Amino acid sequence: MLTYSRNTNYWNEIFKKENGKMITSKSIGQDDVDYGLDWLCQGSNTILDFGCGNGVWLYKCFLRGTKVHIGIDISHEGIRVANEIFQDTGKGTFTFTVGGVESFTLYY
Repeated sequence: MLTYSRNTNYWNEIFKKENGKMITSKSIGQDDVDYGLDWLCQGSNTILDFGCGNGVWLYKCFLRGTKVHIGIDISHEGIRVANEIFQDTGKGTFTFTVGGVESFTLYY
C-alpha cells in the first residue's frame, strides 16, 4: 500500500470517536445532495466508493435501491464503523476494505 500515514492518522482520529449506528433515512438533509444521490443510484446495481470513510454514502445508496456496495478507505477506524453499521443493518451486499486506490485490483 502507498504511504498515506498523515491522512490515515487524521481520519483514524476522527472515526475513532464514532460508533456505527443504523442508517434509516435515505436523505442527507440537503436537497441538492439528495438529488445527486438519486441520479447516481437510479438504474445502478453496484456502487464503488473510494474514500468511503464510515460508509454512510453507500448505505444511503442502498436505501435508494442499489444492491452491491464496495467501500475502500485508508482509515481502519472508518472501515470499523462501516462494518458496525452493516452489522446493525444486516441487509444488502457490502464489502469494506482498508487501503488506497491500489485496492481496486482486489475487485476487478
